[in-house]
Amino acid sequence: MLCSLKSATNHPMARTAPTTPAPTKPRPIPGRIGAVLTVLATLIAHARLFAATATTRASAPEFATAAAVFGTDHLPTILHRMRRGLLRALALQEYLLARAARGRNLRFAWPPCV
Repeated sequence: MLCSLKSATNHPMARTAPTTPAPTKPRPIPGRIGAVLTVLATLIAHARLFAATATTRASAPEFATAAAVFGTDHLPTILHRMRRGLLRALALQEYLLARAARGRNLRFAWPPCV
């Protein structure tokens, strides 16, 4: 038995390459989800810009035009609605990215009119 151990230690061990899993490619984003994500990114960017500049521009005369969309010129109410909409848009973006990662596209609720 000692001889077999001795002979095993005299021969160098064959080295094998470490088995690491191949890096997985992220799935491509399906077309309809990609289109909605593009619109969402634009809306999120505009909402952030508006929220950032609204506090400094609230006294400007053109602020009334932007405030008319919200139905009030009360700045805290406008900012609250902006934050709520921004959080909803971010949640929708997260949901769509998770759906795209599973490879599921959006479907039409009804056939489009042709």
